[in-house]
Amino acid sequence: MQMIEAVVSRDQAPVVEFRGEGGECITVTLQADQTLTDDELVAKAKVMMVQVAQFGMDQTERRSHN
Repeated sequence: MQMIEAVVSRDQAPVVEFRGEGGECITVTLQADQTLTDDELVAKAKVMMVQVAQFGMDQTERRSHN
């Protein structure tokens, strides 16, 4: 995915939405008690995505949100 922007929202919990070309989107929800700046939230969300990509999830740990 070629990322074109990162959007931060702070409703109930901080959410960082990475938007890509063609309408792709990855959303990371952080703990509600985060008192970080938008730039810090984006950096933290990127670290979380790297960790997920590196370590992944065991097949038995996966669940559907359908």
